[in-house]
This record gives sequence, C-alpha cells and structure tokens, in this order.
Amino acid sequence: MIPALPRTVHKLDTYDRDILGSLAEDARRSSAAIAEDVNLSPTAVRRRIAALLSSGVIVRFTTIVAHEKVGPVAEAYVLIKLQTNADARKFVRRAVKLANVREGSQLTGRFDSLLRVRAKDNDTIADLVNRIRGWPEVDSAETMIAQHRQRHVAGARDAIKESSDA
Repeated sequence: MIPALPRTVHKLDTYDRDILGSLAEDARRSSAAIAEDVNLSPTAVRRRIAALLSSGVIVRFTTIVAHEKVGPVAEAYVLIKLQTNADARKFVRRAVKLANVREGSQLTGRFDSLLRVRAKDNDTIADLVNRIRGWPEVDSAETMIAQHRQRHVAGARDAIKESSDA
C-alpha cells in the first residue's frame, strides 16, 4: 500500500517535469542518460531526483509485471455501493489491504468506490467479491471481468506535463 502523503502541491520546473517524464517511461535509466536528455549534469539530475524523493513527489520506483507471461490471471473491476452513512475513504483503505485488491478509488456518482482486483482465476475473484459483499457497510457490488487490459506508457512525459500545468 502506498502511504498517504500530505496534500502539499510542489512547484515543478521544466527540468523536474522532464526528469519525472523520463523516469515514468523507464525508471532504470541512468542519471547520465537522463542528464543528456534534459541538458543537465548527471550530478544535478541525481540531486533533483533525491529532492523529488524527499519531498514526496516521487513515492517509489516499481516494476510492471506482464502477468499473462507468469501464468493464468483474471482481472476485474468491482463497483461498490455503500450504505448511506458509510465512510467511503475508510472502506477503500480497508479494501486495498486485501491480497487480491490492486487499487481502490473513492467515486462520485451512483457508486461509492471502484476496486481493481487480480487473481489466478474468476472463482477466486468471485470469492473475494462475496467476502466484500459480507461487510456491513456494503450495500451492493457489481463485478466486471476485464477481457483485455492495455497500459498507456508512451505518453508518460505528456501526462506529467499536463498534471503540472493544471
């Protein structure tokens, strides 16, 4: 689980956005390679990455696994409607602690939260959803099995720039 961070907005300059974009595309790139792209020295790039880490802008570096290459995998999205007075944030914090829940979001609209779940098969997903349906704050759950998932990575630099310009 990613730790909650203070909601402080950090002003990023062009160098920071370019460094973040480069790391978002490939976090294994060397400081020298990034420095060449952003026209800074490798030392300056390392210093900026350290500052982005210590300020909480970069939370962690991670690996993207091609799960279909590791073995059979099922993935689903579960829309949750909570009881009227239930705390959606508290529900999501609890749900993401479950082993097969990969991500949770609090929503506006007809449903209160969305969970992305992954398991070895659809039966395991069904068991998980039935377990969640048994929680007292849950009114209903609607499951959608994902047939194909595509991750957009190529535009990581643009996404960082757009979020910084907003």
